[in-house]
Amino acid sequence: EGLSRVRADAVLAGANTVRGANLVLSCWHPELVQLRRKLGKPIHPKQIVVSGSGNIDLENELMFNLPDIPVIIITTDDGGKRLAPQADQRSYLFVLKTGPRLDLRYGLRLLRRYHGIKLISAIGGRTTASQLFDDGLVTDLYLTTAAVPGGTPKTPFYVGDKGLPKLRLVLTKEGLGEEKGVKFEHFVVI
Repeated sequence: EGLSRVRADAVLAGANTVRGANLVLSCWHPELVQLRRKLGKPIHPKQIVVSGSGNIDLENELMFNLPDIPVIIITTDDGGKRLAPQADQRSYLFVLKTGPRLDLRYGLRLLRRYHGIKLISAIGGRTTASQLFDDGLVTDLYLTTAAVPGGTPKTPFYVGDKGLPKLRLVLTKEGLGEEKGVKFEHFVVI
């Protein structure tokens, strides 16, 4: 995941993916941090969280409490109202409202216009991933399968309505040694 974030202006995840995880979506390996610096990027990409309901615990999640890392929440008008009391107290947190329903296509246009975000690495969360695919907003898919069971086995990453577009496999890497069982695949949307 770190390598897919090196050139990214931001990392995007659904609210369920970040809920209770106490994380920052970034590059941590020293060589990747150095590469981001050489590209003129800040150490940490901007954080983007998608939540139609705005049901996010801003007080107790790490990423919403680090003033040096901008966070943007894409939500609905109602979600924005729910978030406003806590969000308004954080100058580094921005709430983008897409209207009465969650509209990722419109939200991404707002990100480009108001925050200069052009390249996004989206991680985890089948609900958000499915919406990104259904809205035609995905160009590449990086799929990592772990050897260690986690979550519900054999859970699909896509559960949308329109069906996955055709994908062409570009690269497969399989872990060795202590990484044995980890599989990384890069697909492009065709």
